[in-house]
Amino acid sequence: MEREYKVQTRFLFHTNIKIKIPDSFENKVFDELFEILEDVNKNYNSYSKNSYIDKINKNNGKFVQVNEETVNLLEKVVHFSEIMNGEYDITIMPLIKLWGFYKENSVKFQKILKLKK
Repeated sequence: MEREYKVQTRFLFHTNIKIKIPDSFENKVFDELFEILEDVNKNYNSYSKNSYIDKINKNNGKFVQVNEETVNLLEKVVHFSEIMNGEYDITIMPLIKLWGFYKENSVKFQKILKLKK
């Protein structure tokens, strides 16, 4: 027996996020799930103005007041970076900006990729 699903897509984290739920669930489940993701996007996405990560990036090594959840998150990210021998590096943002892959420049980068196809 094949299960029926319904899908919603919303723009978060600087990309389209698609959530798929069983058809038997109420549509309000989409709102509840996207609300959680919107909170994460608002507080932790480096592209979201005044997110904790945006504030940290803008202050270049200076002390920034953050909540306990942010501290725990960053500790876990550092731990994963160590496990992966630096293959995952949260300090990449300066290079992303330098290479032109940040915010409005990312649209230009997408156009370049399409031209190369």
